[in-house]
Amino acid sequence: MATNSKILSDKEVIENLSANIHLDDTIKYLYRAHFEYVGRFVVNNSGDWEDAEDIFQELMISFLHLVKAGKFRGEASIKTFLYSLNRNLWLN
Repeated sequence: MATNSKILSDKEVIENLSANIHLDDTIKYLYRAHFEYVGRFVVNNSGDWEDAEDIFQELMISFLHLVKAGKFRGEASIKTFLYSLNRNLWLN
């Protein structure tokens, strides 16, 4: 089922990314669901929305690699995890 018009649970996102199913739709969902939230951190810390877009691309690549390597343990929500990863990427 295409995911472009529905809300995905964290479990569904991880399953999709791990199994390479609905990959494009899942990444688009992550963008729609989380870009503004994590991007606002960049903007509020001396960046602009273009910087936020660049960091979000790096963030998605890092997150995808972590999920595929089995290193996302799900101890925090995806939203919290992405915010933390975003914070580390921007501050470094």
